Amino acid sequence: MKKVTVLMLVVAVMVSVFAVSSSANRSLESYGEVPKISNYPVTVDGQKDPAYDYGLCLPITQTFQELPLPADLKGQCWLVYDDNNLYVFVEVIDPGVWDSASHFHICSQCGKQLITGSKCEHVTADTSDAHNIWDDDCIEFFVDWTNKSSTSSQYRVNRLGWATRDWDTWNTGFTAKASAGSNGTWYAEYAIPLDNSSKGTQIGINCMIHSQLSLDPFKEEIVVMNNSYGYQDAWKSEYYDYIELGEEVPIDAPKPSNTAPTWGPGPNPSGPVDETDPSGNPINPKTADPIVMIVIAAFAALGAAVVIKKTCFNK
Repeated sequence: MKKVTVLMLVVAVMVSVFAVSSSANRSLESYGEVPKISNYPVTVDGQKDPAYDYGLCLPITQTFQELPLPADLKGQCWLVYDDNNLYVFVEVIDPGVWDSASHFHICSQCGKQLITGSKCEHVTADTSDAHNIWDDDCIEFFVDWTNKSSTSSQYRVNRLGWATRDWDTWNTGFTAKASAGSNGTWYAEYAIPLDNSSKGTQIGINCMIHSQLSLDPFKEEIVVMNNSYGYQDAWKSEYYDYIELGEEVPIDAPKPSNTAPTWGPGPNPSGPVDETDPSGNPINPKTADPIVMIVIAAFAALGAAVVIKKTCFNK
């Protein structure tokens, strides 16, 4: 009986080890397929082209970290692609309009942002000027091109259409424009070159909307793209849900009824970064290290073999 009990315990340990391994490799969820719109041209001008009516539509209404959930700030975006670019059109509803023009210093000759008080010395680092584009009414669109928790690329555009990339000051390697709506609504549009435009390619994404309220004292509101676990940190690419590049939209295809779905648990209450899923289980990154999992399983198997030998075969 003693031997049987020991064997059962060993089996239970092995099962739990492999269960942890399986859980740790759990992927986050797909937002869905982004349609290819080669038959429907897109002009990047901050206006919503008919091509976006076929796009994947996603809400941006989730609170950010410890900030309270804004009452009026929200948005949604549409995504489509072609052989060259991922196109993103964002609608922002933000009644609190920030006067961007009075807080930025722009070169009248080249249109780039200047260091405060200089004649034509452009900002080259995130600390070069007190008023950076992320201290403004703006959108930051994040992309994990590998969908494997790589360092994300950041594509920014503010309400006036000034665009920056990662830590650069000015638009580098992509196109973005903005336009104004009514009652605080504004729109932004991106054309971001695709590393891989093959059907089935998975790309991790997130989107953050800033609404600047004051600089002294510093105060802003932020919402991020809704995701499957309600995770609130837009820089942690291991928690990004992902899009998949999908089928070509044929010419004269009927337009779908396309509104942003309710995604994940919805807006979170204010509080610290949520690192659990809606059931209270710890959130696991997209990809656990398979080598670590193999080593753990190997040690568990070795320990089990020793226990079995000593218990079942030694006199």
